[in-house]
Amino acid sequence: MDLHAKYSAYNTAPLYARQPVQSFQTKGLVTWTKTLIYGTTFYLYSVHIYDDKGRLM
Repeated sequence: MDLHAKYSAYNTAPLYARQPVQSFQTKGLVTWTKTLIYGTTFYLYSVHIYDDKGRLM
């Protein structure tokens, strides 16, 4: 089997990988953060999305 035939496309998961699906069962998990940039009045915001096993995606 050709090495390139094992993978679906550039920068994607192998064909045998599971499709990532977000979970809404996030009670007790950090779902977003707001961080003040030192010396400014600006914030960085981050959103954390989890899969069905509670792992960050």
